[in-house]
Amino acid sequence: MGVDEARRRITFESLTSEFRERFKLSSATATNCVYSILLDRKDIPVYRLTDTLIEMLPESERGDFLERVHDQLRYGSPEGSSVRCVLDEEAALVACGLSVPSGAGAAATFQSWLPGDRLRPLVESWPIVQATLGVRRLQAVTFVEHVMKAELIPLYVDDEHTGLYYPIAPDSSESLLHDLGTSTFAHDPDSDVEAWDTFRVLPADFEKITAAADEIAGRKTDSHRPEYLDPKHPRYAPKLAAAVQAWLSVGDPRGKHPKGALHAWLREHAGEFGLVDAQGKPNEQGIEECAKVANWQPVGGAPKTPG
Repeated sequence: MGVDEARRRITFESLTSEFRERFKLSSATATNCVYSILLDRKDIPVYRLTDTLIEMLPESERGDFLERVHDQLRYGSPEGSSVRCVLDEEAALVACGLSVPSGAGAAATFQSWLPGDRLRPLVESWPIVQATLGVRRLQAVTFVEHVMKAELIPLYVDDEHTGLYYPIAPDSSESLLHDLGTSTFAHDPDSDVEAWDTFRVLPADFEKITAAADEIAGRKTDSHRPEYLDPKHPRYAPKLAAAVQAWLSVGDPRGKHPKGALHAWLREHAGEFGLVDAQGKPNEQGIEECAKVANWQPVGGAPKTPG
């Protein structure tokens, strides 16, 4: 195939090296990133380099060739199987966010991608909003979705090839938020979180969501809630808050001993106060401790009748 010799080219290895240095990534992650970008950007010509010629690959061979180059760079190549890949330098640098000429547009968006530990899982805002507003879990989920839309907060999702997170388009964000809001996890905190914790937002935007709940809570009452029930207070104690909220919520156990009713309430709201284990299941020891504090009839016997 004909090749324009006047155009500058860059090898896959050199492109990966520049990418790694610019974004401070490991070699493996940088290789995965470049591979993912080249698979997605089919408008960038890919050339196979041999000792005697350079040829542009047809689209039908492009995917298999890039996979071979990727695996060779990541894991080494079997003896006699080495191949070299070269690319149009300007197009490749722009696509990878290493060069941003005028009009590059979406080609440079990788510069907005972030590691997951620099973002907050959106689902972590639910129990905070629920505790702040005193609403049910699903109502808190709906509130968070409304704030996301009203404030135009970008939603970040993970890229399967790189493990990094990128902001998605508003229309896609709205669709994913709807899926999240109708998921089993949105209805039942004891269910498996699955991949829903990969929906993330910037820390500053996470604060916008909780601040919106705080503002409404301030308008709902003449006085603010007690400091010991405020998750943002520096001396906030989740077990204390759980015991107090359980005592406030289980006002009438309806003929049953309060201990059982308190246990039931604490299990239902365990996720809001961190009374869960690594798998998200209720921590029975923690629930028992909180129930003992909240129980106004620790000696047993029939429930006392008011008055």
